[in-house]
Amino acid sequence: MSNSEIAVFAHDFLSAAADYVKQYPGAFTVAVGKKTLQVQINAKDNLSPHIKSAFIPSPAGMADFTLAIWRSGGGIELPKLNWARNYLAHDNLVPASLTNPYRIAFDKSQGFIYLYDEKTRHGAIWIAEDSKISLNSFVTPFRIMISWMAESFGGEIIHASAISKDGKGIIINGPSGSGKSTLALLCALEDFHFIADDVVLYHDGFMSAIYRYAKVDAHSSPCDLSSYKLFQMDETKDAKNILDLFQLGDKFQTSEKASALVLPIFAHLNQHAPISPSIAIKLLAPNSLRELMGGTPYNFRNLVNLTRQVPSYRIALSSDNAKNVNSVATILSELS
Repeated sequence: MSNSEIAVFAHDFLSAAADYVKQYPGAFTVAVGKKTLQVQINAKDNLSPHIKSAFIPSPAGMADFTLAIWRSGGGIELPKLNWARNYLAHDNLVPASLTNPYRIAFDKSQGFIYLYDEKTRHGAIWIAEDSKISLNSFVTPFRIMISWMAESFGGEIIHASAISKDGKGIIINGPSGSGKSTLALLCALEDFHFIADDVVLYHDGFMSAIYRYAKVDAHSSPCDLSSYKLFQMDETKDAKNILDLFQLGDKFQTSEKASALVLPIFAHLNQHAPISPSIAIKLLAPNSLRELMGGTPYNFRNLVNLTRQVPSYRIALSSDNAKNVNSVATILSELS
């Protein structure tokens, strides 16, 4: 493998994507914090509605970034991948030192190939045949690509939920199953605003939503969402229910200043305590970087900066959801 081989692949990949979206036109614009992204996609592809509906729409206009979604077919084929044989067996980021000025990742589990040109701020994603894809991946799609785009303006994609109240925002980070989504929803059903579930953009001291969906475990969620319409991406036994956050009306807020980082753990008791940045980063980094295929030193530095910029708390949760919400409210009251 050589840098020249990768450069040829990148050129051919982006050219194929351009030919595809020209042959199968369609586009929409979405918000990425204060930036905008134009997504170019085959409007007739059966995945197009899932992709489009996951994002927060933005008025069409001059976009800060562009992204072409394409698939093999119509005489347009994926360029040869002989150079990438060491990266195809697992989900992998190709080292940026080899791909500069491009960023390349292989998502084997979903059948996606990501390629981003840092100079032009244009990306392309190749999607395999439907049989290899879980529709649940379109609840918060393409976070690797969004992360690369955010890097250009100093932003960071964090695996977290986010809520706010009285102008103070709380980022809730934890591994899958730690209760961050449930805690955020429980707070939103009281007197908090809901900002994001699972993915938060952090930039310049503010946290922003990228996607408009929240996941709800149909079997174990204590949230009373009977007045809202839920749906599933995949009609499978273990598929989570999805709440379109636009149904929350004024309680869905797309951005707020970040005032605290909260890291929950289920411990059959209710208490919280401030923790140092050094402890916070040890909890935050693995949870967040895992969702970016391990991330890069840049991602890690951004997370370190976050733990230095806002106070962090460890919060113990119990089965008493009223007390869980009260713990968050108490943390909020302690913030200056």
